[in-house]
Amino acid sequence: MALWTVTGGQKTGGLQVRRGAALSSALEQKRLEFGSTVREMARSKGRLRYELVKGLGPASGWVTLQLRGVDLLRPVEPERIPRIPSCPAPAAEDLAGNGCSWPPGVMWPKAAVAESAEAWLKGMGRRRFTDHGI
Repeated sequence: MALWTVTGGQKTGGLQVRRGAALSSALEQKRLEFGSTVREMARSKGRLRYELVKGLGPASGWVTLQLRGVDLLRPVEPERIPRIPSCPAPAAEDLAGNGCSWPPGVMWPKAAVAESAEAWLKGMGRRRFTDHGI
């Protein structure tokens, strides 16, 4: 299913999320935060049922795609989806501080992994890894 980025609701604290597709269905207490990424589960009459991939807001629900001609969500371009290398379990190289060895035979310098992760977190408005001593 397609991924979408929340581009609306920056001034209002995010997009309103409803439990059902109908505009008369119950509202969730929290809003879907600007900049969040969601996975499309269904579409109906200008509304999108989603599951939260990253960001803040309800784990799932229905949101409006466009309001008064302004896009509230936009499709994510495949090349903009972050690719962060990870290891299924720490390798000896990781314990020595040299990097990640997954997939086998490919070494990822820790600095490159940290930069990718940091860029992803920065897009989320989170603190840097170094702020937490990681």
